[in-house]
Amino acid sequence: MHNQFRLSGNPMERRIGTKSPLKIFWLSVEGAVTEKQYFSGLSSCRRQLGINAVIDVETLERKRKMGDSTPEDVRELMDEFLATRSSSLEALLTAADPHFLSEYSVEELTQYFEGTLVKAKRKKMQRDLERLGINLKYLKYLRERSSEDDEFCLIIDRDQHSHTIESINTCRSWCEKRNVHFYFTNPCFEFWLLLHFLDVDSICTEEEKQDMLLNRKKSNRHSYVSKFLSDTITEITGNGQSKRVKMFEGLYMNRIDNAIENASKCATSFPELMDSLGCSIPQLVILLRSEYTHD
Repeated sequence: MHNQFRLSGNPMERRIGTKSPLKIFWLSVEGAVTEKQYFSGLSSCRRQLGINAVIDVETLERKRKMGDSTPEDVRELMDEFLATRSSSLEALLTAADPHFLSEYSVEELTQYFEGTLVKAKRKKMQRDLERLGINLKYLKYLRERSSEDDEFCLIIDRDQHSHTIESINTCRSWCEKRNVHFYFTNPCFEFWLLLHFLDVDSICTEEEKQDMLLNRKKSNRHSYVSKFLSDTITEITGNGQSKRVKMFEGLYMNRIDNAIENASKCATSFPELMDSLGCSIPQLVILLRSEYTHD
């Protein structure tokens, strides 16, 4: 287990109280916002997308201060999650601090989770957990929501301005050894979003495609591809703010088959993906749709 705990989220934002799916595809992604919002929307609309309701996808959350991350961060977040699934919370706490459980009883831990622990003791425990970097309630949530049939996915992009070929290949090798799915977009996740609206291979000029591959910064807010996406959606919808993937049902849900078709005209696998526009995310959607038969 790592000394620095990355997993952190608010389980109260989740669908607590609803029936757990039979199988979850757990995703570790780079972006702190866009990917999370997109796959949250996909999860909410999975019935409409031809995905059996007993299958779900969930994006692992990390500490907010980490922001966007590197391929190594994405891999280590998944590695921490896999280790957490195979260890009890008591073992995890003992590994982080051998003296922690001598300070608190099992009853007090239970009261902490239930929100009934007396205020002074709760604050002290919270300070100790923060010192260790552990979000215990989120880890408990992850363990309780997990099943033996779950599958695991890393989703990263090329971003040649900050990601080395070595770091990407290291992630691919790590995934192969641990039976973790590896999905990749060149140059960035927004390219996959753009494919929902545009047949890039047929419509864009060679100069535009080259600019997409380079994906230089256009402003503090946009890279070349994210600006291209924003402009494309503005032209289609007349609403420049509608780029936000939290509007998944209105923008992306009914276009996902178009995206899969458009992606098939670009690079879809290695080694071509490393140097060419494309993505392998359609393989995830196809896999989700293939799981189980519908009622």
